[in-house]
This record gives sequence, C-alpha cells and structure tokens, in this order.
Amino acid sequence: MLTLLAAVFLSAAAPPASVTVTDLAGRTQEGEVEAFEKGRLRIRSGEEIREIPAEEIRTVSVRLAASSKPEPVLFLSDGSALPGRVGEIDKERVALRSESLGTRTFPLSAVRAVRFPDVMKSAEALAAFEQDRAKNRDPIDRLFVVRGTAHLTIPATVLSIGETEILVRWEGSERRLERDKTFGIVFGRSAPPPTPPEAARIHLTDGGMILAPIRSWTRGRLVAAAAGGELEVPAATVSSVEFSPDRLAYLSDLVPAESVDTPLLKGAAGYAVAWPMRKDGCARGGPLRLGRKTYPKGIGVHSRSRIGFDLNGDYKTFHAVAGIDDSTEGRGHCVFRILGDGKPLAAEFALKGTDAPKTISADVSGVRRLVLEVDYGEGLDLSDFADWADARVVK
Repeated sequence: MLTLLAAVFLSAAAPPASVTVTDLAGRTQEGEVEAFEKGRLRIRSGEEIREIPAEEIRTVSVRLAASSKPEPVLFLSDGSALPGRVGEIDKERVALRSESLGTRTFPLSAVRAVRFPDVMKSAEALAAFEQDRAKNRDPIDRLFVVRGTAHLTIPATVLSIGETEILVRWEGSERRLERDKTFGIVFGRSAPPPTPPEAARIHLTDGGMILAPIRSWTRGRLVAAAAGGELEVPAATVSSVEFSPDRLAYLSDLVPAESVDTPLLKGAAGYAVAWPMRKDGCARGGPLRLGRKTYPKGIGVHSRSRIGFDLNGDYKTFHAVAGIDDSTEGRGHCVFRILGDGKPLAAEFALKGTDAPKTISADVSGVRRLVLEVDYGEGLDLSDFADWADARVVK
C-alpha cells in the first residue's frame, strides 16, 4: 500500500503549504501544493509546476503544529472514525457536531458505532467495545453500560437516543437507559461493504479519519464519497492522506509463509523465553520506535527470528528501516539479514541499541520468497527487540 502524507491544504486566504514529496524509491522534491485531482498531485516550485501521479508517491509531508486530538465518537460502516459530539439519534439519522465537519447528519444505516467519551469507562470496557465494533456481525445492537467499576454488554434494539436517555427494545419491552451511564453502542450490522480500491484514508486535524474515495481536492476543500453520502471537508482541516494502490504492500498486511522464533535463553524450568513477531508494533509491546520516530507500520521481532513472505515474483523492490527499538534504551545488539529464495539480497549488518536505524532497499525482482532474519549479536539475546519498520515491497 502506498502512503501519501499530504500537507494541510490551506484555504484561499492562506498561503499554500510547503511540502516535501518522496517517491517510492526515496527520491525527494520540494514545492508548494496547488491541487490534487484525478489521481495526480500538482506542486509549484518557483515558476515551475509539476504533476506527479499518486501511484508514484511514497509521502508528501509538511510540518504541522502540535495539537490535542479528541477521541473518535462516530464510526461509519466504511471504516471512517470521526470525533465531535453525538447529538440526537432516531430510527433514521445520527447528528454529529464536529470541529472539521461542522454540524452533520448521517443515515443510521451508514453508522457502525457511537461512543460517548465523557462517560467514565475502564480500559477493559473500552477494549471490549473496540473488539465488538471490529468483529461483531450480529443483527442485534449492543450497548456498553457502566455499572460501578464494571461494565455490562446489553443486546437490545436501539429505538432513539436523546440528550439524557436511550430508548431500547429489550426482551420484548421498551425500556429507558440513562445516557450518562452508557459509554458506547455498536449497531447490529452484517459484514461491511468492501473498501473501494481507490479509497483513501483522509486524516483530519481534529483527529478524525475518513476512509473513502476522493472526488476532488483543491486549496479550498476536499470532497470524499463517504458512507451515507458525499462529505465536503475544508482543506485547512486535512492533515494527511494515505492512498492504497496495488503497487505497494506492507509486509505487516501480508500473511507470513513462515515465522520462526528461536530464543537463546531458557527459563529456570527449562521453558523457552520466546517473543513472537508482532505486526505494527514492538515485539515487547508498544509502538515501533526507532531513532525517536514512531512508525505505524512494520514488524517487531526478538532474536533469533526468521520471517518469510511469498512474493511469487510480483514485486521489484523491498524497503524498510531496521534497528533496535528505542524501548531498549540503548541496549541490545542484533545481526540483520535479507534473503531471497535462500540467497542474500544485501550484505548482512549488525546494529547496537545505540546505533542510528538503517534505511535499506533491496532488489526483489523475480524473488518468490523473501526472508527477513534477525540473529543474536553481542550480549546473547538480551534486549534484542529489533524492528523492521515501514517494511514494504513495491511492484
């Protein structure tokens, strides 16, 4: 998948954003954003205007001012997640007041879940809500209600939601629940519709995310075809956009053909102390962090590790940033290897926890199986939490 981290597209009253464009091979160019239309990004550098196909772009980035990001409260069936305040909900529509979208209503049929962030909830309750939102396909609605320090999951049919109470049908009778004791509702739905291949993840400055095809994007506004109808977003509220063409695939989105963990040390009772590979996170838990930078995509491992992916000759290059995760605080020492069909694709290299991460690229043309190995270095396997951050293959 291709990631396009686009600049804030400012309104006509503000100057255009200065950006750095990085292509799939790592080459960069700078300029000011003019527009994004019909799958092409147009930037200005001095008097020169360049058009770049989105499928050739790795990132377009701009420095953004730090700001707090509220929690999403409205989750659409297409995967969009929007912060704000949920207003009244009836049998047909949901109202949302949002910093980026203003006041907007959505068809209830397009809504997967709502959350009320001002209601106290435990980490356990929040995890249960998120799991249900992601996996539940029952036709019945599910309400997550606080009861003291615990929470209850109530299967019922939501009839309406007002400012203070929720009307439901439960066990054949209509009942009223206090809204300030309900922290989330997952609406009964069948499997969501497939995501269109041209869909983009549109990240907003208030922390929202819209997953939808972009109809148009200029300095003044962005129009996306989201669930429930078109969404018009002020361009100044767009902080980033990720595109997902077929040319690029993150390894963490693929199913490994092999994954073997061989710990060096054993516990007192003789059992192996193993740390399995972890997708999009450090093997010991937490995010992937290398060189004080957090990577949302990649694979975290612990030595000794061997992970294989079947590419079937479909890709040309492999890219990643390799290193010892920042969580080790400078400890750890690993040897990294990249193999294609059993043969080295690049010279092996060793890194310590104090070393800067290493950006790597390898030609995988014709390779049927790509294998990433992390071996023990100095100091046995202590603190050998290694990351293949941003690991991806490109056609």
